[in-house]
Amino acid sequence: MKRIYAVMLGVSLSVGAMAQSTLAFDSNAGMKSKMTVYDGTSVNYTSYERLFYVTNVEDSTYQFLNVYVPDGATQQTPIFLRTYVGGYMASPAAQPQAGDATGRALKGVPAFDSKIEGVNNGSGENEEFGDGKTSVAPHWYIRHGARDRDTAFPVPVNFATKLQNAGKDVNFLLAWNRPHSGDYALDELFQWIACIVSE
Repeated sequence: MKRIYAVMLGVSLSVGAMAQSTLAFDSNAGMKSKMTVYDGTSVNYTSYERLFYVTNVEDSTYQFLNVYVPDGATQQTPIFLRTYVGGYMASPAAQPQAGDATGRALKGVPAFDSKIEGVNNGSGENEEFGDGKTSVAPHWYIRHGARDRDTAFPVPVNFATKLQNAGKDVNFLLAWNRPHSGDYALDELFQWIACIVSE
């Protein structure tokens, strides 16, 4: 009986050592890649794909990360992790695409950039949405639940600030004690709309 326990203990230790090594990040294991982004310039970066973040993987379709690091990155340079969230359904990690915000992020351009999104440019055209002829709305009504655990406060705060700095009329509020939800205080919303259209 003692021999059996000794063998089992030895197997457990070896498996544990293997599991621990699979989670160790190897900075030399990246693949050099290049992408031509939206403005025709090329971005060189290193791809680290299928980095499993659990020792006992139950679903290899989802339980890993893809990380992309631009060449010349420093401690202050943001790294990029491409993910999809479709209605809070499970989704695998993905790769950056040249034609959307992921390509701009890889280049280091803010996802909400005035020259790209059309908020600050002189033509008033929105180059990201629509057909290039769509103008940015002058009035914005933004609500974010103060008890929202799904979307961080900086998202609506930065969005509202960007619009305000661009000279837009922004009605922004962190709704007290509201979770990640909508369709509340509708009377207030309708009154705001009525005031806008009556001007």
